[in-house]
Amino acid sequence: MITKHGYSLVNLRADYFRAFVGFIICFSPYVFGAEAVGGVLILLGCAALFVIYGLRTSFRHIARIELDEHNIAMKIIRYRAIPWNKLSELSLSYFTTWRSGGDGWMQLRLKGAGHTFRLESNLSDFEQIVRRAVSAAIMNKLELSSTTLRNIDALNIRIPENGQAA
Repeated sequence: MITKHGYSLVNLRADYFRAFVGFIICFSPYVFGAEAVGGVLILLGCAALFVIYGLRTSFRHIARIELDEHNIAMKIIRYRAIPWNKLSELSLSYFTTWRSGGDGWMQLRLKGAGHTFRLESNLSDFEQIVRRAVSAAIMNKLELSSTTLRNIDALNIRIPENGQAA
């Protein structure tokens, strides 16, 4: 059975907003006649970074991830797939914006068959993807870092003795 996943506009609208507002703020001095020297050049560089951030958000928005019993595939501009039996690395990281640990997101990094996928927790059915990836990692006898194991546990995914994530 193939399941399809993607990033919804609702989950990405804040990123689009940040990219737009950041670009406008950084680019406006140049538009209003400031000479391209010193601080204005730095602001133009920042404006370029906000454009890149907006493009990255757009690529995530159009990304389509397909999951089945044989592989995980991603189509953004071109189709790429990692067969589960070729999975060579899995890491699950947690990023927070607060020192107390609240309000954060997770990123699943999968590597294998010459490809690397980075999937963020605002992807639809993220936990299902993590569960399947962890099962593949166990079947491939991959060593998972203590940080990854702690983050898997935070998602309430248990790794029983039989090697299937539950």
